[in-house]
Amino acid sequence: MVSPLQPDESLEACLRRMVRADATLMAQLACVRACGLARWCIAAGAVRNRVWQKGHEQTSLPVVTDVDVCYFDAALPVEHAQHIEHALMAAMPGVAWEVVNQAHAHRFNGLSAVSSLAEALANWPPQRSGCGWMKREKYRLWRWTTCLRCG
Repeated sequence: MVSPLQPDESLEACLRRMVRADATLMAQLACVRACGLARWCIAAGAVRNRVWQKGHEQTSLPVVTDVDVCYFDAALPVEHAQHIEHALMAAMPGVAWEVVNQAHAHRFNGLSAVSSLAEALANWPPQRSGCGWMKREKYRLWRWTTCLRCG
């Protein structure tokens, strides 16, 4: 494996460069941003697989089969995630969207309740998937992570 890091480049800068270079992921980020959620990210395989593929110099990238969207808003009802998922499916019908409000995820996943999106990602099994990206403004990316680990 050849490191995708450029000389004198931080891991953060390398990850941002990889995300910005992926037109599909950028379109997906813009689509989720248009839903108007306050605290959200695209996470898990949609991010992890792309980074893995780039790091291992795989030029023929398989299509990411699903896109996990996580958000945190305890004031919104559980059903709100379905509304967001339907809106995303209408906007990008070729994507298998999976949307979860992490404020309510403990009801379904058997884990303890969390108080923020960052805490949810930090406790997300498997933890190697606990890295997510959001698009705050037209050109500004923000990385949510507390547990980007190797091995």
